[in-house]
Amino acid sequence: ILDIKDSKINNTLIINVTGNLITNITINVTQGWNMIGMISEPININQIISNPPNIVSSNYFAYNNGYQTVTTLLSSKGYWVKVNQSGKLTLQ
Repeated sequence: ILDIKDSKINNTLIINVTGNLITNITINVTQGWNMIGMISEPININQIISNPPNIVSSNYFAYNNGYQTVTTLLSSKGYWVKVNQSGKLTLQ
């Protein structure tokens, strides 16, 4: 269920989304800034596996009236992260 608030009309729209849960995903990233998606369940950034190891060179950022660092990634959101070389991030 997505709960979307529309500040322009002060209304809430609830949308039921059906499908299979995504419990793991491997995302290809390139050197520099990348926007990544999420699996179906929240995940702490310490659980993200990089290959090669230690390529993440920034915090993870969400946008909510400005960029904010986060320690937990939530489903149905996108996040910015910077890596120092191309590789893969695995979320599980």
